[in-house]
Amino acid sequence: MNKIKSRKQKRKVIKRKAELNTALKPVTNKINNQKLNSASLISKIKSKKQQKRVKQNKSKLTLNKVIKAVKNKVKDQKVRTLNSAILIAKKAADNFKNKLNRIKLGKRVIPVPKKGGILPLIPIFAGLSALGALSGGAAAIAKAVNQASQAKKQLSEAERHNKTMESIAMGKGLYLKPYKKGLGLYLNEIEAHRQY
Repeated sequence: MNKIKSRKQKRKVIKRKAELNTALKPVTNKINNQKLNSASLISKIKSKKQQKRVKQNKSKLTLNKVIKAVKNKVKDQKVRTLNSAILIAKKAADNFKNKLNRIKLGKRVIPVPKKGGILPLIPIFAGLSALGALSGGAAAIAKAVNQASQAKKQLSEAERHNKTMESIAMGKGLYLKPYKKGLGLYLNEIEAHRQY
């Protein structure tokens, strides 16, 4: 019998606690509202610069703000199933999407002045000077190639000339006028006999 009485007593205590909670709800709501009011008073006391910063931050839409708004929407409405939570989150995200669409993005084209004297011509002159530098570099390369080929020709010509002059100095191929045929002039007699 004692156990049964204790169970009944426990149920009564639980009921009383529930009744107290329901009775205290308006009081807790008032306390929460007072906290919110005090927060708004504190924000009014802040300096104008800080308020401007807050306004600027509010104007920017970021992913974190969207996520917070969706969380708050889901918390405000008492959700029992996962599907209803998803629907509420989608609606909240769509609201933010509409806000994003309202924001006008600036043009991504750099404006070029149609009139303005010499200023618009500066980029053109810069391009021409770069082109001139490239053509000057190409001309220098062509000139170097030509000079190298001419130097090769001169070297081969000098070698040929030196060979002929050396052969003359050695006595090969020099003949006197009345003796156009014959041995010619040689330094050594032995070399002359060898050529026969």
